[in-house]
Amino acid sequence: LHLTYLRSPYPHAGSVMVVVAGSNRGGPPTWESIHEHLLVPLRADLTVVLPAPWIARLRDAAYLATAPASEHAAKLLLLDAAKLVVPVPEIDDWGDVLDSMERQARAARCGAASPAQGAAAAASGEIGST
Repeated sequence: LHLTYLRSPYPHAGSVMVVVAGSNRGGPPTWESIHEHLLVPLRADLTVVLPAPWIARLRDAAYLATAPASEHAAKLLLLDAAKLVVPVPEIDDWGDVLDSMERQARAARCGAASPAQGAAAAASGEIGST
């Protein structure tokens, strides 16, 4: 008797999380692509980090009664599919948010007590930029 064990190229369900952060731009084609190319093949959980006013609007049944089809798609493909929904304030420039996240990651990587110390360590060459 010969047994062959095949290891799946895909992770176990629940071991991958896809985080969608930002605004609701892109529309249904973008959100469907996230499902088709990330969530389904990776068997991933979805977390959405979206502006609180938009989340509240999509959860409002009275609004949805007259909302365009794209809003219904957003509710179905983003909010209803998400394992975790994180409301954030309306953000004008996501670049600032990403820059702040990078500073905090650098600080954590070099053991700095603050993002400013992490930035100083990066500038001095103490830690790399990647």
